[in-house]
Amino acid sequence: MAPGRIIIRTSTLNDSENFPSQAHIFTKSKVPWITLDDKIPSFESMYDRNKLWPKASLDKLKSIM
Repeated sequence: MAPGRIIIRTSTLNDSENFPSQAHIFTKSKVPWITLDDKIPSFESMYDRNKLWPKASLDKLKSIM
């Protein structure tokens, strides 16, 4: 992504249910036996965060960049 930034996969946290998925990405390569929640947006590749993320999140990202 960018120097000085890290990505945390929330599914690896002890209480991952406190961090629900906001989107399913790279679903084009998903194996058939994995089911995805239809209520969560899905994308075959990466999504456009400017269209998906809340304004508050975009503002926070902009302030740290």
